[in-house]
Parts: sequence; structure tokens; C-alpha cells
Amino acid sequence: MAVSFQLSISHQNQTKLVFQEISNKTWSLNFPILMLDRSWLKLEKIPLADLAYKLPPDFSSEAPEIIRYHQLINEGNSLLIAAQKCWDEFGMDDFYRALRNCWRMDDLQNYGWTYKKYKKLISEYKHYIQSSVKTIPLIALAQKDSKENHEIIWIRNNSPSSIKLYFI
Repeated sequence: MAVSFQLSISHQNQTKLVFQEISNKTWSLNFPILMLDRSWLKLEKIPLADLAYKLPPDFSSEAPEIIRYHQLINEGNSLLIAAQKCWDEFGMDDFYRALRNCWRMDDLQNYGWTYKKYKKLISEYKHYIQSSVKTIPLIALAQKDSKENHEIIWIRNNSPSSIKLYFI
């Protein structure tokens, strides 16, 4: 079921202030991002530099052991053969430690917030600002204990009053 809502007047005003804050400034990690708590409909502004502390990305799938394991599976190796090749390459203890970390992060519900998404958000934000496209990322946080993922919504300077967010 899709749920939609429009930003409140207060949220729209907060967004407009953020656009004023970034106008005529050069790119830095101090640029603001917005985080929307879907449960409480609370909009929070934080500096991009604090994002990894406020919303830690899942680095577990970036471990060399896991990358190699998925590479071997994609090459057509069975799960067992891929694991055995990783044991030979990395050692059994290190391979299983990396695998356990991945499983643990899955259990902790990272809501799809991975290191790749974190990196992509930063590079896209920087690209927009350096291209003189005044855009702010809004991260709509998944509701606690749900199967949803955190979503990134890009807000353009001319759109705060007409923003409608759709959650599926």
C-alpha cells in the first residue's frame, strides 16, 4: 500500500531556510541534509559530515572476503565451492568473521542503508552543488522494525512547496 503526504508548512519553511543557507556557497561536507522520521513526521537538519555518525552505513558487504565470495558465485561457482575458494584465499576464520558480520548487520536492520548508498549520496550532492543545481537530499527514514528501506529524495530549490512524498 502506498502512503503519501505533503510536507507541512513548518517543514516547507525549514526547507526554504536550508536553501537560503546553501545559496552562493561552495561545496563542503558542512552542507546540510534533511532527515525525516516517518513515525513522528519530524524533520531534522544535520551537516553531511555528521551523517555517518547519525545514520551509520553498513560496511559489512564491502569486506574483501564478501566481495570475492559474491564474485565467485557470479562466475558460476556453487556456494560451497565459492566458500572453499575464499577459505584458501583469506583463511577460514577471516572469511567466516566477514560472513557473520554481514549476517549480523542484516539482523540489525540497516534498512538498506549501505556504504554504497552513503557514498552515492555524497557524490551526487557534490555534483549537484558544483553544477549550480541547488538540491538538498532528504532521507526518509524507514519505520522501526519494518521491511522498508531508507529512501533518498532530492529536493530542488523550486519544489519545497509542492513536495509530495510517496512511500510504498
